[in-house]
Amino acid sequence: MSDTLVVHVHFGSDFIQIRANGAVEKVPVEAAARTAVITTAQTTIKEYYLSKSSGSFFDQGRLIALGRSLFDFLDTTSVVTRILDDAERKGCKTLVFEYSGADDLRELPWELLAAEAYLAEAVNPLYSPVRLLWADERAHTRNPSPPAPRDLSVLLLAASPEGVEPVLSYEDEETRIERSVAQKRLELVTEESGSLLGLRERLHSRVDGAWDVVHITCHGTLHPKPSLILEDEEGGPDVVDAQRFATDGLAGRVPRLCFVSACHSAESEPTGGLPSLAQVLTRAGVDHVIGWASTVFDTAATDFATRLYEELSSAAPVERAIALARFRSYSESIANLRRLVSRPGLFAAIRRKPAGDGRCRPPAPRRAARS
Repeated sequence: MSDTLVVHVHFGSDFIQIRANGAVEKVPVEAAARTAVITTAQTTIKEYYLSKSSGSFFDQGRLIALGRSLFDFLDTTSVVTRILDDAERKGCKTLVFEYSGADDLRELPWELLAAEAYLAEAVNPLYSPVRLLWADERAHTRNPSPPAPRDLSVLLLAASPEGVEPVLSYEDEETRIERSVAQKRLELVTEESGSLLGLRERLHSRVDGAWDVVHITCHGTLHPKPSLILEDEEGGPDVVDAQRFATDGLAGRVPRLCFVSACHSAESEPTGGLPSLAQVLTRAGVDHVIGWASTVFDTAATDFATRLYEELSSAAPVERAIALARFRSYSESIANLRRLVSRPGLFAAIRRKPAGDGRCRPPAPRRAARS
């Protein structure tokens, strides 16, 4: 077994197919069981969010109970238990669970998956849940050839328009990321206009191809549709929906990874409504999209981003980098544990069918010049 074990979980209308270690197991699912787990998840998450917005009490034990219900739903034949036991016995370092198929099941809060404790609390192996969108679900395709070795390039667009509260501390985020990767192979450039036009011009100004990573720091909203709140030419708010961002912002210069660090950027309606902004960007051709599936504190978002780029700049595969950043964020602080584990699906990774070894950029043979 390699350091990384990929467990593919595909949801059909009346079955779950689980593939790992070259073996495939197809498990029948009764309609009542399917309805029960979806209803339990939606009710728990809704009441959790309501308690947060109103400041009322919420029993945190309900979240671990939901995580165990999700585990039991997958593990009716003990297939997941056998996979976990085998991975631990063979010293696997990263468990990537790819969830695909029926939207209502794929979008459940698999970040909360728990046997006894949350899988995300363990360091060996690290648990990394991914929502997988297949190639035939994409509106566009891109040459999946591996990138040439050089420093990882990150374009950061920061927006905090006038009149929109709270004001985001994006300068602090930029400074912390720069400090954390000072000795790493990473080129970080900030587009300070905060505008869609500024993003497009910066993307098209690069002479050696597409940026590896586009990082967006801004406010997000779900109403009337999933959107980002960027800045217009006067510094006021410009509400940009997912399709406009993909078409007018990226405008054909598609990065390998897009981290949309905005509230609700990976959140979709649980009853089959509008797709999340992250899903739209994935279907526009981005290999990996990371977003937040709820509201997020500015400090928590910065903590996670800093650790994520530390790992990516060391050429860690995206799934492992996410898992390490998540684990480090909550293992170093009980407050972060509550933010990252106890919030259903706080961030979700959504990606296309994998190409290559999962890295945004192989390590450069020598230090390249920074722009």
